[in-house]
Amino acid sequence: MAVLSISLLLGTASMAQSPAQRAPHGGALVKTEGGYYIEMLAAGDALHFYVFDKAMQALPTEGITGSVVLQFTDSTSTNAVLEAQPNGYYRMVVMNSSDFVAVANFKVKGSVQSAQFPSGPRTRRTGSHQHNPDGSHVH
Repeated sequence: MAVLSISLLLGTASMAQSPAQRAPHGGALVKTEGGYYIEMLAAGDALHFYVFDKAMQALPTEGITGSVVLQFTDSTSTNAVLEAQPNGYYRMVVMNSSDFVAVANFKVKGSVQSAQFPSGPRTRRTGSHQHNPDGSHVH
């Protein structure tokens, strides 16, 4: 049943959007069916989401809530409420290193705006996590 609901969610989001112009922060940008824009930017293990109005003006995080569903290629999924950040974006940390499809949903002025984003190939960490004698990290 969970796979069916995720499939329906992914299908609905893909029908309710179209590719858009250049993303202000260098991420992937999608125009929603309602005319808003959502940008997803991968920043290490974190995902940052930005919401823009129909004129591509960044919207403040006050009064807007966001959530995301991640469907990983290893057949697992994660649902998360996005954390609003003081400098105007929403954030979550991705703990799974598999590629994924993200469906982001934002409630803007009483309507839900959805966008679907593929992660693209993700960099896999290799080797073990090591520390130097002084406590610093080896990467």
